[in-house]
Amino acid sequence: EIATLNRADSDLEACRTQISKDIFALLLKNLTSSGHLSPQAERRMGAVFKKQFLLLEKEIQEEYDRKMVALTAECDLETRKKTENQYQRETAAMEEAEELLKRVSERSAVECSSLLRTLHGLEQECLRRSLALQQEEDFAKAHRQLAIFQRNELHNIFFTQIKSAIFKGELKPEAAKMLLQDYSKIQEKVEELMDFFQASKRYHLSKRFGHREYLVQNIQSSDTRVQGLLSTAAAQLSLLIQKHERAGYLDEDQMEVLLERAQTEVFSIKQKLDNDLKQEKRKLHQKLIIKRRREMLQKHKEQRKGQLSIGEAFRAAEGAGQYLGQWRSLMADHSAALEELQERLDQATLDDLRALTLSLSEKATEELRRLQNSVMTQELLKRTVPWLFLQQILEEHGKEMAARAEQLEAEERDRGQEGVQSVRQRLKDDALEASMEEQAELRHWEHLVFLKLCSSAFSLSEEELLQMRQEVHGCFAQMDRSLALPKIRARVLLQRLQTAWREAEFLKLDQALAAPELQQQSKARKPRSKSKSKIDLLKKCIQDKIQLFDEQASGDLIEKVSAPARLLFLTAHAGLTATPCAGAQALGGYCYPSPPSTVVFNC
Repeated sequence: EIATLNRADSDLEACRTQISKDIFALLLKNLTSSGHLSPQAERRMGAVFKKQFLLLEKEIQEEYDRKMVALTAECDLETRKKTENQYQRETAAMEEAEELLKRVSERSAVECSSLLRTLHGLEQECLRRSLALQQEEDFAKAHRQLAIFQRNELHNIFFTQIKSAIFKGELKPEAAKMLLQDYSKIQEKVEELMDFFQASKRYHLSKRFGHREYLVQNIQSSDTRVQGLLSTAAAQLSLLIQKHERAGYLDEDQMEVLLERAQTEVFSIKQKLDNDLKQEKRKLHQKLIIKRRREMLQKHKEQRKGQLSIGEAFRAAEGAGQYLGQWRSLMADHSAALEELQERLDQATLDDLRALTLSLSEKATEELRRLQNSVMTQELLKRTVPWLFLQQILEEHGKEMAARAEQLEAEERDRGQEGVQSVRQRLKDDALEASMEEQAELRHWEHLVFLKLCSSAFSLSEEELLQMRQEVHGCFAQMDRSLALPKIRARVLLQRLQTAWREAEFLKLDQALAAPELQQQSKARKPRSKSKSKIDLLKKCIQDKIQLFDEQASGDLIEKVSAPARLLFLTAHAGLTATPCAGAQALGGYCYPSPPSTVVFNC
């Protein structure tokens, strides 16, 4: 899921960059057509833009490589440190336990050592998961920082060229002022368009992930039903023999011989089913992967052609609004078509996998029925059991099997309904309209900030106003909500809170183990009894700690994660910070986005 979100973020960033480049060229073309810029100056500025874009791409790639190397080395070092600390704690705990285990029976010592190793294994797994999440967050933050840097540099390239054109006399100040006003309006539309792209992608991906969770639950439900039928058939086979023994038609030796044979046959049938499932699933997996890659590649090629057609539309576009509208329409169609293909392929995968599992499991169930109705029946009849008694049991087992099958199917349907409700709730949480409304509200705040800065800028020079406008654009470009980073940070926050809760519970257990009153109660006992009591308490403490790994913290944890969600959205998730801008610096302060009802400008 995180890898998919990261790829989606990268694709959207590439789309933003391409739109920005095209907007630059479109503005220059409009300046030339209106007579404010000569064709020679347009060609020169266009060539400079292309050169600067290439240099920026190279710089971004070099910085990305450097950051990845540095982060990987830093994460490896952190992993070694924490792993070493964990190993030292485990060694100390094992040595402390060994001192107690010397004075108890071998069985108790083995049990306690096994529990301690299990606890240490769970702690190591928790540490690995925590480190992996932290590494994911560090990498996502680096991606976000580079994306923001690239956006700001694109603005910087544009404003630098405008200053250069004014300085060289290729562009009059009045025309430059008009150009900057157009640029600001277009950038607002670009940010609105990118907000739509992100909200749309978030919705479609949420739908895809929810649908896949639903499909996985369906597979698990089918497996549960299959295993339930097999277990029932196997249990009936043993009951068939045991009922004859209880009725006095078989002696104990005969029963044991038949039970042993039945268990051997059942084990053989189940083992064959497992082996066949593994082999056939492996073949099906390869087949489905090839099919998915082929169809996805074909779809991406088709959509790539559609994106290239935007370039032709760009040359024919009369204005930025028309050009951005074509992008919006194209991306909406592409997203819907891609998700439709993904959903169809996922559903086909489920159908093929379910058909394979049911086919093989039905064969295994039929083998168990044959074993009961034919093989075991013949063996029982050889031992002169009454046919009517045997027939009555077989009829009862047939009815029980039918009832069990209906029960398992009903449970599978109920789980399916729960899965549908889960998908609906997920789509409700990531609704496209709600996400767009949140971003529209933020954009409204940003517009108020900009207007306040402009109205307060009476004492600024033209150059300072230009610098202020540039930095305001850079600040506003950070107000989008990336796809991967919010989810990663929510997971990291939940993991940290869960770990803190577990460590607090561990501390309570350790304090209870070392409580003075327990030690005082043990003083009157004999040394052997005291050691045994201490070992029992230690085993109970370790078992309680192991149990904590299967438990979740109380609902307060979820509240702690949810409470700062809005703050994370406005700061860490969206990359917003108190940002100095030219107008604010000239007046000695910073500008913070604030709600319209309580707008505060420290400018």
